[in-house]
Amino acid sequence: MPTAVYFSGGLKLEVDANIDEVRDRLVGADTIIELETEHGRRVYVRRELVAYVEERPERPSSAKRRFSARAEDPSAR
Repeated sequence: MPTAVYFSGGLKLEVDANIDEVRDRLVGADTIIELETEHGRRVYVRRELVAYVEERPERPSSAKRRFSARAEDPSAR
């Protein structure tokens, strides 16, 4: 299931990874993480610019899951 990565400032990036993969990369990353877009392009993202990630359901009626990287970041406290 694709995931939308939202950045502070309002930008959004659709990536070809499930929300659990993206969350694990954000939590385990020091500064920069690598993601692949739905179109097969690799992008490098600075961890501190990610506001939150949201699961993009394939069916409109599916429930969405969200993860906020800042809420889980111990250095943000």
